[in-house]
This record gives sequence, C-alpha cells and structure tokens, in this order.
Amino acid sequence: FLGGIRWDDVNFTTGYDKYQAYGQSKTANIMFARELNARLAAKGVTAYSCHPGAIYETGLAHHIPKEELIAFGALNPDGTPNNTFAFTKTIPQGASTPVYCAVHPDALRHAGEYFDNNDVGQTANEDSGSAEAAKRLWALSEKLVAEASAKA
Repeated sequence: FLGGIRWDDVNFTTGYDKYQAYGQSKTANIMFARELNARLAAKGVTAYSCHPGAIYETGLAHHIPKEELIAFGALNPDGTPNNTFAFTKTIPQGASTPVYCAVHPDALRHAGEYFDNNDVGQTANEDSGSAEAAKRLWALSEKLVAEASAKA
C-alpha cells in the first residue's frame, strides 16, 4: 500500500485507485512529519509518523468489501479479524506506538521518523525517506491551502 507521491496528479483527478491513494496518503503522512519536525525542532517540538496497525474493531474499514479483506488476508473467511495477519492489532496495541513516541525518551533520538511497533520502522519507497520530497510536499500543501483559502 505504501506508494510514492503522484506529483503530476496528487488529487487523483484521473486514474483513481483506492489503494494507490491510500498508499500516497500514508507516504504523505511520513513526509509531513519529517518536515514538520525539521521546521519545529529548534522550538523543542517533535513530530512522528506512526503505523498503528490494522484495527478492525474501529470500523474504519467498513467501506472495504468483506471479500477484499478476506482475499487480502486481513479477515478470516467467516469475517472475523485474522489475528495471524501481520498488521492486525487491538485498539490498545494500535495506540501503543503513538503513545511511545509521545512519552518515551528514546523516541527523541529519532524525532521526525516513521515508527512501527514502538521502534523506527522501514518505509517502502523513495519519497518517504527523502528530505527534498518532504520539502516539496510542504510547499505543495501551502499552495493548495492558499488556493482553498482564496476560494472561501
């Protein structure tokens, strides 16, 4: 799911694919946290991006057909969460990594990074680890916000 940024069409005005869009949003979260941390570090503010896991009891995946979740391996054939699926977590387990980043002193050594399972995680594409891409996304975000504000 973790894809790069479609710089030529970030809003998916053509060729929309829900999984590509989801991957882009996750990549953007990683990049945004990295750039926010860089901009605010001198003020003592830290930012992190965190992978909470797949928490099916929240209902956030209700729009994804059950058949897709079963085919993906996230659900068992009877529709219950597949607890052997790599990303399946309970709500407390999913909250663990963001809480770790917020309060654990070791997290400070990795401010601005992507965390998974209470540790620095591995990202799957070039954009998510690029400081230049993070700056580019920040500039694009400022431009899009300015355009939206001018219309309001």
